[in-house]
Parts: sequence; C-alpha cells; structure tokens
Amino acid sequence: MALGTYNSNKFEKNNYSPSVYSAYRMGNPESEVDPSMMSFSFWNNMLKISILPRKQTKDANDISYDTENSISIYLTHTKARMLYDEICKFQENPDLYQNLGVSSGEGLIYICNGKEFRINCPCIVIKKINGETGETMSSYAYQLKKDYHYSIRNFDSNSNDFDKIYHNNIELEEFKTLLRSYYEAMSGAMAYSVVDNLKYDFSRLNTKTELIADKLGVEFRRKGSRNVKSSTSIFNTKEPRNFSSSTIDDIEDQIG
Repeated sequence: MALGTYNSNKFEKNNYSPSVYSAYRMGNPESEVDPSMMSFSFWNNMLKISILPRKQTKDANDISYDTENSISIYLTHTKARMLYDEICKFQENPDLYQNLGVSSGEGLIYICNGKEFRINCPCIVIKKINGETGETMSSYAYQLKKDYHYSIRNFDSNSNDFDKIYHNNIELEEFKTLLRSYYEAMSGAMAYSVVDNLKYDFSRLNTKTELIADKLGVEFRRKGSRNVKSSTSIFNTKEPRNFSSSTIDDIEDQIG
C-alpha cells in the first residue's frame, strides 16, 4: 500500500498524522479461544495493535474478519519495549507467571501460556478495562498458531521424502521483531540519517520548485534570515599549561 494515509482539513492548516499499516499480520481462524486475526499499524508516534474476530459466514472456506468489532490498544515506544521485555521473560519460563504484559490507557495487553483458556498454547490478549471499577468491558485473545508454519529439510528428489520442521515460535518472534523495530525506529536516528543523506537531492528539488513558483507568480512564505554566531570554546581561547612527556624510567628516577 502507500507509505501512509493522511488526515487533513483543506480549510485549516493542521499537522499531518500519517497512518501506516504493517505487512505483519497473523490469522488463526481455527482458534480454540477466539477465531481471530492480529494486525498492526502506526499512528501519532504510537503502535496500534488490534485483534479482529472472525466473521460468521455460511461458507466455512470464506474467511474474513470484523473490523467494526475489533479491539485495539495503542503503545508508546516505552510501553512497546516493556512488552518486548515481558515476552522475553515469558519465554524463559512460560509456567512461572499467569500472564505478563503492560497497560495503556484503559487497555491491557499481555501474553499467557493458554492455561486460563484451558489450552496448551500461548495467546496474546487485549482487554478493555473500566478505569473506575476495574471491570473488563471487552476482551479478545489471539491464539498463536502451532504445528502450522514449517520448513523443509533433507528433501530427496528420487523418493520425494523430506523432513518437515515446524516453527511454532515464528509468530511470537515476528511480534517481537515488530515491537523492537518500532521502539528502535522511534529514536529518530534512522530517519535522520536518511534525510541527511538526501539533503542535496531535497535542495535541488526545492530550488526547482521555487523557480517554477516564481514563473507562475506563486509567492513563498520565506523565513527571515538568522545571524549565527561562531561557536567559541574555552579550550580554544584559554592559554594551556605546557607539560612535557616523561618516560616511565624518568618518572621512577624522579621518585627515587
């Protein structure tokens, strides 16, 4: 899809808030808990995590998900990093805690081993909690797929025999990758390096745009010039003390 969609009012000048949708998504229409899909997007410097329930259809092969009745939670980069750490803690010993997660606003997201749903499979759960009463207003769980994603090893062209290796942690690892990529990208370091390396291209484009605008009689709102003082440092202006370097033997002689 496009890099991002923008919300704007043509009659008012507002800051744009792009919504960018991640290609990472996970679907488990046969879940024992909540047949659902988990999707991700980015908006207003936050990560949006959504769980969408599967729609009830007459045809079992017609798989679609209900966007109107989904449940979502928005995480800042700090919350995303905390959730990443909690998932790593969960992987060390899935049976040590009932669940591990973070809160955000009236939302709660956590990972559990599935025992609370009477299954033996990890789940990502999002809950909406009433801030005054603590009551759970809505909740969906995404059951991470098991015995589904596999790779092929030792394929024999003569007999067509092979070993099928299941990657039961692949969805959880991809979820961790998304969390880590988000909170690292929010430092702005990568964005800065890209913009800085493109500064000459942007300068040429801006120059051409201004020339075209001048030909068409379009006025630019130009910022006033700013006087920049040369930086001074005490280390450049203060006369330093002079020290001569001595060998270890010279120092020992002076001590002796």
